[in-house]
Order: sequence, then C-alpha cells, then structure tokens
Amino acid sequence: MSGHAAARALRRAGATVFVTDAARDEALEARAAELRKTGIEVELGGHSLANREFDLAVVSPGIPLHADIVSSLRSRGIELISEIERGL
Repeated sequence: MSGHAAARALRRAGATVFVTDAARDEALEARAAELRKTGIEVELGGHSLANREFDLAVVSPGIPLHADIVSSLRSRGIELISEIERGL
C-alpha cells in the first residue's frame, strides 16, 4: 500500500478515497487501520471494483500498466494518474 501518503492527502483535500491492494499481511493491516481512522475505505487481498464508481485512480508506480486492475479502470474510462503526478 505505497499510496498511503497520496490517500491521506486526497482525503485531507475532501475527496472520498478508496484504497485497494491485492496483498494482505500484518504491516498492510496496520496501515489500513490508520487509513480507516481518517475515513478512508481500504480493501486488502483483492480488487472488488465492479460496483464502484470512480472519478480518478491514482496508480502506484509498482503496478504494471498491463495489470488487470489498470486495464479494468481504463476500460471504464476512468482517468489514471501516477502517485508522482498527484504530488505535483
């Protein structure tokens, strides 16, 4: 969940934020708990995007552009930006 800082910044700016990570371990669970305390919804262990609406997706640099989640977001016409772009 490398987008921790981006998620917090977007939440502080008033955005509704949903964080998803295919992995799940103790460290991620701890970070997820921190994010949830700020009102951010977090999903670990998979990506359930089917019934969700997004205006924008901030993609971590570690996610390949050919990853299923990226393809799914693109096919739905959702704007994708990198964490680096979000920081500028």
